[in-house]
Parts: sequence; structure tokens; C-alpha cells
Amino acid sequence: LLWVLLLSTFLGLLLQRLAARLGVVTGLHLAEVCHIYYPKHPRRILWVMIEIAIIGSDMQEVIGTAIAINLLSNQR
Repeated sequence: LLWVLLLSTFLGLLLQRLAARLGVVTGLHLAEVCHIYYPKHPRRILWVMIEIAIIGSDMQEVIGTAIAINLLSNQR
């Protein structure tokens, strides 16, 4: 599973770099570019997918924190 972590970190860095370049060239952030270039229906699909990804990421952090606190407090 370590390779998944390394791959996702690399892809995240790549996405951040591409978004930064887009912002420098156009003067707009990624959401503004999507609003301009995508029709209404695909924008809503993108919005739902992003919201699901954010919820999944937040759940992962909360569950990981709960497991870490449980392990550190030695409760069974």
C-alpha cells in the first residue's frame, strides 16, 4: 500500500502544479475556468464528484484520528 501513497502524493503535486500554471496564465482559478468552459450539466456533475471526494477525505481523517487516539490511550 505504500506505492499507492507515493503515487497519490505525486499525482496531487502534479495537479497542484498544473492548477498554479493555469492561474498564472489565465489569471483565473480552477473553479472559474471550469465555470467558463463547461456547460451547466457537466459543472454540476463535477461539483457533486468534488463534494463526495471532500467528504471521503474528511471521513478518512476523522477515522484515522480516532484510531490513533485509541491506540495512544491504550484503551481496549
